[in-house]
Amino acid sequence: MIGEGAFSSVGYDAEKSSNDRIQAYRTKQGFSRFGAPLVRIALTAVIELVIALCFGFKGKRRVLLILGANVLTQAILNLTLINFWENDELTVTLICEIVVFVIEWLIYRWLFYRGEEKEQKKKRIFVYTLIANAVTFLVGILLPIGFPLL
Repeated sequence: MIGEGAFSSVGYDAEKSSNDRIQAYRTKQGFSRFGAPLVRIALTAVIELVIALCFGFKGKRRVLLILGANVLTQAILNLTLINFWENDELTVTLICEIVVFVIEWLIYRWLFYRGEEKEQKKKRIFVYTLIANAVTFLVGILLPIGFPLL
């Protein structure tokens, strides 16, 4: 055994894949299979909320809508990635990100301006959703460089 701690013991097993060894290391460091995704979900919601405020989307209802949509879509995204990550990481991630973008855009488009059919507002929602998801996608790619356990 390399060491024992509060979360688990990690030993080197040459028969395990590198992903299994990395997962064991992460667990050893205190991040369960679901701990890091919870941090990513919270970080994504905060980033997208800040971007929404920059776009002028204010008010309790809209803030709660943005937070709710993000928690829902990011939970689905992270559960999907946890279950399918080892297959084809890039393809699965890109497909999931596109699905998240479409779901969030449809939620915002439908609930932000109910009854109002102004094309300019719909475009603003589309641009916000695109930028917010692009930024959080890039953060999701770059964050593990500085914080490998996330």
